[in-house]
Amino acid sequence: MSSQRKSRRQTFVLTCWSESTIPRSLQTSWRYSLERIGSQGERLGFADLRELMAYVRRSLEDSENEMKGDNR
Repeated sequence: MSSQRKSRRQTFVLTCWSESTIPRSLQTSWRYSLERIGSQGERLGFADLRELMAYVRRSLEDSENEMKGDNR
């Protein structure tokens, strides 16, 4: 691998847990937090899977766009 070539790898730590929406209820909702490795401890929280996946998609697209811009 060339030293000028940028890495296409992004590493995240994903934590998932369920929370009761009403105390003592059987109804639960999943919650998510995402931490990007190498981001100095930045942790983001998401209330649902749709929000989490939208963030990951945007992050990968932004990275791809940056790499395309570097190749010009």
